[in-house]
Amino acid sequence: MLANILLFTPPAQAPLPPTGEIITTLQAIDFIGEPYPDRIGIDYQPGTALMQHLTFLGCSPALALGAPGINGDAYCHIELLGPLATPRFIFGENLKPIACPHCRERLSATLIKNSVDNLATLTCPHCQQRAPAATINWRKSAGCSRLFIKVWGIFDSEAIPNDSLLTPLGQLTDNIAWSYFYYRGHPF
Repeated sequence: MLANILLFTPPAQAPLPPTGEIITTLQAIDFIGEPYPDRIGIDYQPGTALMQHLTFLGCSPALALGAPGINGDAYCHIELLGPLATPRFIFGENLKPIACPHCRERLSATLIKNSVDNLATLTCPHCQQRAPAATINWRKSAGCSRLFIKVWGIFDSEAIPNDSLLTPLGQLTDNIAWSYFYYRGHPF
């Protein structure tokens, strides 16, 4: 079963706040609730204000606000991934084509998947120029960072974060704006 996740990331070059500060900030705005007892420090229940920090689009968005085992595997929960020693490039089945930042040739999702190395660097198959994945506009379909906040159960472009969430996140990284993207793929 494919997972649908909305991810928030600070820029790869941003100073990372301690994990405790992130958790405290997200709990202060009630974006996250209590941790799941068997996953303390990793998985959190949605806070009661989660829906006020995201604008849902479409005529009938669905978000399973249950608990593990009650709503199956597709329940909404928030997970922290990181901080990591080096930036990690994350993309899923929903990766969108982009233009090479050097030669502007179109790169299909398949070409991108085959052109990104373990160091999160994209090598264009047309011009052979290299670009760090963190510097490319992935059109909200991929991201590269050392820290990720994963909101499980949000479909591609189903919800957009509000400033009530993005501003406190930015304050954690010296007012450097965080970005977000959508992932559809195998759970990680």
